[in-house]
Amino acid sequence: YIDQAIDHANRPHRQLLRGRICLALKDYHNAEVAFRQCEALGMDNDDLAPYRAEQAYQTHCYTALREQLSRLSPAARRHPVLHPLMEYWQ
Repeated sequence: YIDQAIDHANRPHRQLLRGRICLALKDYHNAEVAFRQCEALGMDNDDLAPYRAEQAYQTHCYTALREQLSRLSPAARRHPVLHPLMEYWQ
């Protein structure tokens, strides 16, 4: 159904949902395609970077994980959920 929604109106948050679904299914290639669409459609790094970091973790690309986390704004880095991750991966 997400593909139908995207066909109807290609929005960054719909692409993000598609990427998250692909991550859950371990379809890393299509997750990357969806995340690139998010970027092309102007999604903010604070919304996208945590999921790209998750993808990097799942594919054992730890350098990419750190790179994605570095894209977060200072406010996002202090978020109670993300702060422990930031501390660990610094």
